Amino acid sequence: MKIEKFLKGVLQPKTEDFLESCQRTIEILRKDPKIISLPSKGSLVVVGDLHGDLKAALKILKDFWEPREYILFLGDYGDRGKNSLEVYSLLFKLKISFSSQVFLLRGNHEPLPFLIPFPHELPLEIKERFLSDKPYRLLREFWEVLPLAAVLKGKYLFLHGGLPTGLKTLKDLQKRENFEEILWSDPVEGIPDFFLSPRGAGRIFGKNVTEEALKRIKVKTLIRSHQMAEGIGIHHKGRVLTLFSTNTPPYRNKKRAILKINLSEPVQNAFSLAKKAIFF
Repeated sequence: MKIEKFLKGVLQPKTEDFLESCQRTIEILRKDPKIISLPSKGSLVVVGDLHGDLKAALKILKDFWEPREYILFLGDYGDRGKNSLEVYSLLFKLKISFSSQVFLLRGNHEPLPFLIPFPHELPLEIKERFLSDKPYRLLREFWEVLPLAAVLKGKYLFLHGGLPTGLKTLKDLQKRENFEEILWSDPVEGIPDFFLSPRGAGRIFGKNVTEEALKRIKVKTLIRSHQMAEGIGIHHKGRVLTLFSTNTPPYRNKKRAILKINLSEPVQNAFSLAKKAIFF
């Protein structure tokens, strides 16, 4: 993809351009379902946490994605990295230009009003850049319309963090009381059920929870981000794949990765999917 045409208005965005593109993206997302049903044919690029890593975002779009393909971002677009506002501007432009090909999910750094992550640098960054808090208020509106999950029927569930307690149907992923766990929870080895997370929000959950939840919603593998990894992480005997697509400070991972899936291929576990990961 020729990314150069997307750079205009993305690098060092002006206040009015940022506000306009954010508002247009909100209007598009309001028409989208809260749980994305992915098509059964074509190619899908899956992107993990970016955290303001504009260099990684541009490389993904330039080298690994074509507009005829679908692309799914798993959340955590800002905070910690140096170019959060540029990453947001780029994603707005992508969604506006390719609304049916580009999917944006919510992460814990697109925070719930009552659960702000730390550090959360966006308010100060916006105030310093734009000399106004209006862009931040609009971003909060944008976060509220972001979908929480995407599903490839019978195959994969995609979300940012983890499986909520008592998940029985896909509709449960739309319930507000489940948002915290969807955005904050993590899979952990060697525990039987759920425990409070050391993050201070969400829970950690064991293999039996994953197996039961995926069985109920009739998918085979959970694909998520949220946890730092050397590009990829595998949990719960291949039932969970973690993607991490940045390695900028404060993270110390050496590798970053994305995943490309042929949507019409038979379902695969995390071990097989990991072989398809693209490290960059």
